[in-house]
Amino acid sequence: MSSFVANFCSDEKQYFAEPDQYPAQVANDSSRTLADNVRRLMEAAADTQAKVAKRAGLAQRSVGNVVTYGTTHETSPTLRTVDGIADAYGVPVWMLLLDQVPLEVLQSPELARLIDNYIKAPASARANIDRVADAEVRYAEIPGVPSRKTG
Repeated sequence: MSSFVANFCSDEKQYFAEPDQYPAQVANDSSRTLADNVRRLMEAAADTQAKVAKRAGLAQRSVGNVVTYGTTHETSPTLRTVDGIADAYGVPVWMLLLDQVPLEVLQSPELARLIDNYIKAPASARANIDRVADAEVRYAEIPGVPSRKTG
């Protein structure tokens, strides 16, 4: 992606930001996270705004406003727009709002399935899932240990 200049006038300072690097006061902006995730999905699928808009049942301008949020304007998308884009990519809305999620996770139905199963599980099973997930993360962080394939 090309560089852009973002002006944030709330404190009368000018910030120069590369994509995905915003000033601290807007670092957790859900609309920016949404824009980043939709742009990544579009790039991976070689989609245009028009293609996404057609699948989502939206105007191309609505999709354009999402993907250009923070670069040319600060207008947040409507829920209808977010719902349509999520439907166009076959993902739940909440997945589009996850910050810094790897693209392969964003594109996979496995995370949504995992969350659904976690919700349905009794408390004791959720505790086991948490314990195993924590152990897997610790294991993956050990230098020189090859990744394991499970399941």
